[in-house]
Amino acid sequence: MGTRKIIDTSKTEHTRSRSSTNTTPIGNTDDHDKKPWLLATTVQSDGLKNIEYDDTKDIRKRSKILSYWEIEKSRNFNSADGTIEFRACPSLSEKQQCLLEYSLPIILPAMFSLLNFSSFGLRWCLILVVGHTVETTFTDFGSSVGRLRLAERISPLAHHLIDCAWLHSLISAMLLTPHFFIYFSTVSSSVDKNFDGAAGSSSTTEENEWRVVLVALLLIQTLPIYLAVSFKTEYLKRRGWHAPSNFPSTSLIGLHIRRCFLWYLKVTACIFIACYFHLTKLLQVCVFVLNLIPIGLFFKYSTQYN
Repeated sequence: MGTRKIIDTSKTEHTRSRSSTNTTPIGNTDDHDKKPWLLATTVQSDGLKNIEYDDTKDIRKRSKILSYWEIEKSRNFNSADGTIEFRACPSLSEKQQCLLEYSLPIILPAMFSLLNFSSFGLRWCLILVVGHTVETTFTDFGSSVGRLRLAERISPLAHHLIDCAWLHSLISAMLLTPHFFIYFSTVSSSVDKNFDGAAGSSSTTEENEWRVVLVALLLIQTLPIYLAVSFKTEYLKRRGWHAPSNFPSTSLIGLHIRRCFLWYLKVTACIFIACYFHLTKLLQVCVFVLNLIPIGLFFKYSTQYN
C-alpha cells in the first residue's frame, strides 16, 4: 500500500458506518496552529481503519483560488464604494472658495451678452450676480477669509443651497419659456422687451429656442461639479483637512458625489427628450424634479454625512 498504514479492525468495529469520516491534524498541536492547512483524513471502511494521507497540495490549490477571488472582490469593492470619486474630486481652501464665489457669477452676464440673448435674460443675470454677491459677503467661509466678508450669518452649506436656487430659477425659466431669452436684430427694443414668440419666422424662432435650451442644458452640467466640490470641501473642513483617502467616511462622500452626477445626468436626458419631441407635460415634470435634486442632496448630506 506504499506510504499508507493499514490496521485490521475487529468485528465490533466492522459494524460501524462505512461512510463515517473524521478529520484530524497531522503532527502536534503547535504545527496545526502554525499551518491550519496541514490536514490528514482518516477513513473507515470494510476491514480498514486509519488510512492516513496528506492532502496539503489540494488545500494549497484551493487557498490560491480563494485568494485570487478575494483580490478581485476587493478590487471591485474599491471601484464601487466611492473611493475613486472622492480622490478624483478637487477641494478648495477657504480663501479659494470665497474668491471663486465672488468671481464665477460674472461669467453668466458675459456669456448671455456674447450669445446675443435678450435684455430680459441679461437683466436676470445681473440681478443674480448682485444678489449672490450680497449673499457671499454674509457667508462664513472661515477665519482665513479676513476682510472679504462683512458678517458670519450664513453657513457654507446654506450658501451652496441658495446658489442652487439662484441658478435653478434661471435654468427653469430658460427651459419653460425660451422665447423670452431670444433676441432678434430686426425687432425693435419695445418688441424685445415684451416678446411673445410671434416675431420672426417659425424656423428661426425654433432654432433660437433650441439655442437657449442647449445653453440651459449646459448650465445644468455645472451644478453637479459645483455641488461635488462643495460637499468634499465641507467634509474636509469638518475633519480638520487631514482625512486620509482610505478613511471609511470618505467612501460615503464619494458615493454622494457619484449620486450628484447621476441624478443630474438622468434628468438632463429626460429634459432633452421632452424638448426634442415637444412633450410639454414631461418637460414640466422634469423641471420640477430638477429643482428637487439639490434639496434631496443637501438633506441627505446634512442628516447622514455631516
